[in-house]
Amino acid sequence: MAGGVFQSQNKVRPGAYIKFQGVPNSNAINGSRGIVTFAAPASWGPEGELIKITVDEIYNVSFENKMGYNINDSKAKLIRAALANAHTLLLFRDMGGAKATASLTVATNKTLTCTAKYAGTVGNSVSVKIEESGTKYAVKTYLGSTQKDVQIVSNINELVNNDFVDFSYASAAAITEEVVATLLTGGTDGTITNANYVTYLGLLKAAEWDTLAAYKFGSSSFFNDSDIKEFIRMMREDKGVKVQAVMNNYAAADYEGIISTYGQGINFKDNVSLSGAEMVVWVAGATAGADITESNTYKVVQDSVSITNDVSEDNIESLISQGYLIFSTRRNGDIVIEKDINTLVTMRSDVTAAFKENKVIRLLDAVANHIADEFEENFIGKVNNDDNGRALFKATINEYLTSLQSSGAIINFNSDTDVLVEAGEQPDAYYSEIYIQPTYSVDKLYMVVNVR
Repeated sequence: MAGGVFQSQNKVRPGAYIKFQGVPNSNAINGSRGIVTFAAPASWGPEGELIKITVDEIYNVSFENKMGYNINDSKAKLIRAALANAHTLLLFRDMGGAKATASLTVATNKTLTCTAKYAGTVGNSVSVKIEESGTKYAVKTYLGSTQKDVQIVSNINELVNNDFVDFSYASAAAITEEVVATLLTGGTDGTITNANYVTYLGLLKAAEWDTLAAYKFGSSSFFNDSDIKEFIRMMREDKGVKVQAVMNNYAAADYEGIISTYGQGINFKDNVSLSGAEMVVWVAGATAGADITESNTYKVVQDSVSITNDVSEDNIESLISQGYLIFSTRRNGDIVIEKDINTLVTMRSDVTAAFKENKVIRLLDAVANHIADEFEENFIGKVNNDDNGRALFKATINEYLTSLQSSGAIINFNSDTDVLVEAGEQPDAYYSEIYIQPTYSVDKLYMVVNVR
């Protein structure tokens, strides 16, 4: 952590800057969010679509049905990292794998084909067993040793597909034979290529989300860093959807829509570790989950014990100045985000230094997204472009901004002077300007301790 004395109030790193000075002898005196997304290899789940996983479901059976393992499995560590602070994950998995299958003889010359619901190696852990149940037969589906489904039937045409197996057959037939638990085989995982990463980004264009973790795993290079920056720029500036991406070692983006880590990994309790590449998922979740009144500066990485690829105290200030989001260790041992910034370094005509702060960006993005949604849902095609319509739109904006001021997100807002709504140059358009002052979170203390 930073600290020490100060001569002027121009420090870069958060910290308490305290200096001592003597007091002269008297005789000498003359200031809701939460959706994260990433693409990663997975061994279960639908391909070519966004798999929605919420915090509410990760500890119940629906998560295991979606992913093929429980949340405590080592394969779920990135999902745990994403949802440590966000409430919803949109996961895109690898594509092109094969589904596991098995053929069961249920009667003389009659076969029931069992096919895994999804491609992937998890399918090789699925088995189907048939045993007598009174005058009928129980067809049981297992994931590992856990029974996931049981259906009591007489004929195979009575079977209904379940969360793990699709049943098929050449012709209907009565079941007359028991079948020992039979594993499905032949399931393989796919890959993430540039082509299906493009598919993923295309899906994101139509989805609601806050932060993308641009996660590169292994030696894969299925996207270029510059392509992610362009995608975020397009979403923010062309489509008007205010989102951010977290990338590793890409401070060169120099853009408020991109957050860059510095290759630092984190070791957690219970022998779990996230590499520098994987930490973009944790940061993206923390960014998506932060409220518009909340800064992630000095946010504690819960259950962390050490930093890998750590940087020295002497280099932290320089790296922050370059636009890197850095992890550091406080004196009490907590591992924290040193300063909640994005990669913006070079000022443009449309931004100020405030745009470097992710808390400010979250607020501005929330305002833009909220007003856009409000206009699309309640004004387009429903309200006239006349004095009454414009007054209604102004009142709607005033109500929202007043609520932001009440929550402490903005200050000094004046509903009489800070919102303008007038007729646009086209007969079907409004023209509007608003003026807001975001509230900064305090992250520096300048104190003089006067000694008598």
